[in-house]
Amino acid sequence: MHDKRLRLTLALIFGLLALGGAWLALGSRGDISPVAYAQAPSGAVRYVALGGNDSGDCTNSAAPCRTVQYAVDQAQAGDEIRIATGAYTGVQSRPAPTDYPGATVVTQVVYISETVTLRGGYDTSFATNDPILYPTTLDAQGQGRVLFISGDISPTIEGLLIKSGDATDLSGGNFNNDAGGGVYIYGSTATISNTTLYDNVASRTDDDTGCGGGLYAYNSDVTLRHNLLLSNTADLAGQGYGGGAAFYHGNATLISNTVRGNIGGTQSSQGGGLHLSLLDTALLSDNLVIGNTAVTNGGWGYPNGYGGGIYVAGTTTATLVSNTVQENIAFATASTSGSGGGGGGIYVSGGVAVSVAGNTIISNTGSTHFEGKGGGIYVASNATTLSDNIIRGNRASLFHRGRGGGLYASGMDTARGNIIADNIASINDLGYGGGVYFLMTATQFNGNTIVGNMASQNNNGDGGGIFVNQYLAGFSLNDNRVLSNTASLHGYGRGGGMILGDTDNLPLDGNIVQGNVASVSNDGDGGGIYLGGSDVTLENILIISNTATMNDSYTGRGGGVFATQCNSRLVNNIIAGNHATTAGSGLWFDGAGYQTALLHTTIADNHSSGQGVYVDGPTLIFTNTIIAGHASVGITATASSVVTTTYTLWHGNGAHTGGEGTFSTSHDIAGDPDPLFVDPAAWDYHLGAGSPAIDTGVDAGVREDIDGDPRPLSSGHDLGADEYSVVAARLVPDSNVVVFLGVTTYTHVLTNAGNYTDTFSLTCNSTHGWAQVTPYTITLGQGMTQTVQLIITVPTDTISGTIDTTVITATSARDSSVCATVTDTATVHVLRIYVPLMLNEQGP
Repeated sequence: MHDKRLRLTLALIFGLLALGGAWLALGSRGDISPVAYAQAPSGAVRYVALGGNDSGDCTNSAAPCRTVQYAVDQAQAGDEIRIATGAYTGVQSRPAPTDYPGATVVTQVVYISETVTLRGGYDTSFATNDPILYPTTLDAQGQGRVLFISGDISPTIEGLLIKSGDATDLSGGNFNNDAGGGVYIYGSTATISNTTLYDNVASRTDDDTGCGGGLYAYNSDVTLRHNLLLSNTADLAGQGYGGGAAFYHGNATLISNTVRGNIGGTQSSQGGGLHLSLLDTALLSDNLVIGNTAVTNGGWGYPNGYGGGIYVAGTTTATLVSNTVQENIAFATASTSGSGGGGGGIYVSGGVAVSVAGNTIISNTGSTHFEGKGGGIYVASNATTLSDNIIRGNRASLFHRGRGGGLYASGMDTARGNIIADNIASINDLGYGGGVYFLMTATQFNGNTIVGNMASQNNNGDGGGIFVNQYLAGFSLNDNRVLSNTASLHGYGRGGGMILGDTDNLPLDGNIVQGNVASVSNDGDGGGIYLGGSDVTLENILIISNTATMNDSYTGRGGGVFATQCNSRLVNNIIAGNHATTAGSGLWFDGAGYQTALLHTTIADNHSSGQGVYVDGPTLIFTNTIIAGHASVGITATASSVVTTTYTLWHGNGAHTGGEGTFSTSHDIAGDPDPLFVDPAAWDYHLGAGSPAIDTGVDAGVREDIDGDPRPLSSGHDLGADEYSVVAARLVPDSNVVVFLGVTTYTHVLTNAGNYTDTFSLTCNSTHGWAQVTPYTITLGQGMTQTVQLIITVPTDTISGTIDTTVITATSARDSSVCATVTDTATVHVLRIYVPLMLNEQGP
């Protein structure tokens, strides 16, 4: 059995993160658990408790100080401040640092300008540390920030609850915006862990932009580990950047944090959960970013929301790996103006090297009312690589026009190994690209699975799986699986699997397009692929079991492919088992004056209208074609159409040709012979042994078949997408001999019994581990042979009569299931020499 059995046995298993039905209350957080802290710094340990007094140096645990600020003021670099359970309130003003952007005075609960450690979660005796049992809260009560960190210092914050900070009119952000309601970090290196930041606000005004509701870091190196950022807001009345946290310049590392329920702004926003901009490096790993919103109301101006969960822009090197980004919204407003929402889960723009890898991006929304782009992720950066992500169940727009239910890309380098599933571009309006929408990009989109997506649920939809709206040089769409997508559920649908519009000279290679539907209940064109004004090359593509419309009362055209006004080229494609109610169950072409060449095409068993190909206007040239199994007509051509067929195998059609078009046929295979496909029921349209399509074609300049096998393999070129091949090998002879101690060599002969060049790898398995085979790999042309040697080395202490059995296996590189074996059995014989005893008797 040859190696090209293109059996479609794709099983998609989605492992989704199991989230509990109810989120844990703040006092019992499963992700803020007791931790084993590092040993105390080399400096002094100082103590703070609500029952203490602000006197002395705070180093006596039995006589702690009363306020955290007093203890910080007593501390030296390297000191640790341990804070007992309770709520610490009260703010104080301090002069702002000399280079602070904006206000001259800053107000906060704690001002830190030394390298100290603040550690909460102690009982009142300081004998036990457990942030859950003994919560320690720093509460600004809306009177200022909670923490202000500034200077060339490296403080550590652990085990605290930071709440109700408000940075309104305190400025500190870029362009003097209000920034950092909970924590403000300026020019420092800071580490925050096992801490909760909640109900903090960066700004309350509508004439400002709030940055970092929970935390803001400027020109700093910040590490966040195992924290909760909950219900923070960047701006309650205007534009907001980073409801949970915002980072500008410097470096940011976020590992295993939960960012939940934060809001960017009420008008325009970038980053409901996190905003990262102009950083040198950013690393986000194993975080849960859930339920955040970039824009909540809309309002004056031209509102827009980008990055409901995460916004990354202009960062030199950014890595987002193994995060879960779920149920975020970029634009949650009823506004009917503006640009809407982009990137319900993640928005990426600019940068030099951005990697988004191994993330789970699920159930996010680009816009709830207005236009939405990229329900899961919006990429506008040519430096971005998207790999091995699960992008599932996202919505670009709920009520208005939507583009890219899962992914919107106006710039992206590569995307590979992603699963893009069950996304919708628009629920109630026009939808484009249920899974993916591309606009003017040079993305290499290869090796992805696009399954179960929908362009529009209740209106017209284009591109259930993929929509390509123009592209740049370098764009590729190869080796993808485009499965079970729908362009429209209730409206007119085009391109159930994909739609390509205004795409000149675009090559598509090696894709599987299966089980897609253009429209479920309305008119549909192009169940598998829709080409609109696109000059493309479709090569090595399996287009099977797609449907133009599922409603027999509506018009359905081009079950497999619908091409209008295209100068295209189709090479080595299989178009089989597709459905169209009106015409062109397999292929539909229209557009007077256009021309398409089809080389080595297999068109078989397409249903409903029962036509293999419908031609309305253009010129089609078929070479080396199989057209079989159509109840109505193999090719139908209208009066203005011209069809030329050379070297065609016709079989089992109601009629080979029909219509008033001009037909020119030559070199048909006589007798309506069965092409002898291997297993059509399993979508295997490779040629079987003895097929009349073997060696009966002409050299059409095509040098490989649909599987990459060379053309021709024997004396002639085969018809259809497949070049018949045999993968086979022989290895002889078996041996059963007697061996002696030391080295014995067996000689065997390997023969390539297939019909094209193959490479074989050789291995051996010996009972006693005495064997070695040489060479390890052998490349042989058709019918060629080569000697294989097996070297047996028998140890000197081996007992006579020992039997060693060695099996040599030669495995085909073309088809690993094809192996040839030989068995050598060696029986050890030990030759022993006995020296007689000589007695010398002497007489008297």
